[in-house]
Amino acid sequence: MEDRLFGSLTHMGGRLRAVQWHWEESGTLPDGAVPLVTSERCAHQSYRIGTSVWGVQFHPEVLADDILTWGTSDVGPLHALGLEPAGVVAEVARAETELRALWGAFAEQRAAIVTDPATAVPALPTPGRR
Repeated sequence: MEDRLFGSLTHMGGRLRAVQWHWEESGTLPDGAVPLVTSERCAHQSYRIGTSVWGVQFHPEVLADDILTWGTSDVGPLHALGLEPAGVVAEVARAETELRALWGAFAEQRAAIVTDPATAVPALPTPGRR
């Protein structure tokens, strides 16, 4: 099955650049999950359950300003991985144009899926109302 959210990314051929800043991750996927993106550091970067639920462990929303803050306040895990915070911050800053274009288009695709009336999920009943 073609994935509506990640499908265009998987056809790009090659590696996707994204910010990964997590120290704990899901070791196994939920039942029925379809793996979508993996990396050397995290086997389950993203997955889909059914046709409209996605799990993402990397940070498609993060750019240089965010990473600058993180890189000065949360450095222990980076050192544990053998990485220098300043180098990680600089790498994200260098890639910002690419990250903004790639994950901005991803966000637009997600918004299109969420607002598509053809794929709307019925609202749950309100407690106390019939």
